[in-house]
Amino acid sequence: MVMRPALARAASAVVVAVVLGTTVTPARSQIVLLHPLSARSAGMGETGAADNSDAANIFFNPANVVGPAHVYVQGSRWGIVPFDDVWFGAGSAGISYHRVAGSQPMVLSADFTYGRLDYGESIATDPAGNPLGTFHAFEDYFGLTLGAGFAVGDRWDLRLGGAVKRWRAHLGPAEFTMSGADDQFDAFAFDVGTTAALRTSVSEWSIVPAFAVACVNAGPDIEFSDVSSSDPLPTRFHFGTSVRVESPTTRILSADVPVIAVVYNVDGTERLHDGPFSWGIGGELAVAQMLFVRAGSFDYDDDKSQVDDGSGWGIGLGIPAGSLRARFDYTKTSASYEKDKFGVALDWLL
Repeated sequence: MVMRPALARAASAVVVAVVLGTTVTPARSQIVLLHPLSARSAGMGETGAADNSDAANIFFNPANVVGPAHVYVQGSRWGIVPFDDVWFGAGSAGISYHRVAGSQPMVLSADFTYGRLDYGESIATDPAGNPLGTFHAFEDYFGLTLGAGFAVGDRWDLRLGGAVKRWRAHLGPAEFTMSGADDQFDAFAFDVGTTAALRTSVSEWSIVPAFAVACVNAGPDIEFSDVSSSDPLPTRFHFGTSVRVESPTTRILSADVPVIAVVYNVDGTERLHDGPFSWGIGGELAVAQMLFVRAGSFDYDDDKSQVDDGSGWGIGLGIPAGSLRARFDYTKTSASYEKDKFGVALDWLL
């Protein structure tokens, strides 16, 4: 006789779910859709709804795919305490192309992202606790994000974005489940968002405040064929503001970069399906695009939340060389279940 797997390694999903204020089981958690898969945003209080200086912020708002004219690849990874083989990871590649048609410039952008929560090797047991075998469990998603940016008047920029994601969970092969079928689920989710940014300057310093609103992970409930139940997708509304301040550029390592660049974000997140509301703040100081220092925190609504507030800090090391921008990120968060986060980003300016 066989039963639904007792996932020793996947128990970490329960820990993560509790920390995030949800009570769903590992098989129905969609945890990979709940976590920002970016070391940079984790060091900035999990903020970035209006911040398009990092394309990974499409997690908060698909309009953030609209950015400078560049081609990029980036990725991040971190583990889950106390397990050795449970980890989060993500990678993305994209392009922003600036097209000038008469007096009205336009930006067209696209991004492809893959995110994964890997539970490592899991053990299936029978009702008496005897091991039946091992298998590899995970959940992941593929995301395609498209965006466009337009100039409105002399100083305003409008960014629009949309995304479609396919989420999957593979948590047990057929021989280890009660139904006799593979323990796997999938769903499609959709994101839509917009950002308005104002281009200003003071004494040759660029100052760009931006305001954004987005809805992510919208879509139909996930239906489960083996039981008469369904789970809603973790739909969220993000809204926020970001201010980016840059000094005049100078030549460093054959690249023209601002000596000082500061980004400061304030975000609000409304989670549907009785999820907690939260505020987040975070900032980044960049020196010559070579040294990045970050810090931030977020606070949950105490009336709804079952979890603690959090914070994070991080550093980044960059290499500007001609049109190439390379950056390596490290982040430490207050979450006891998260190991240190690492990320890398490569940009080629067009």
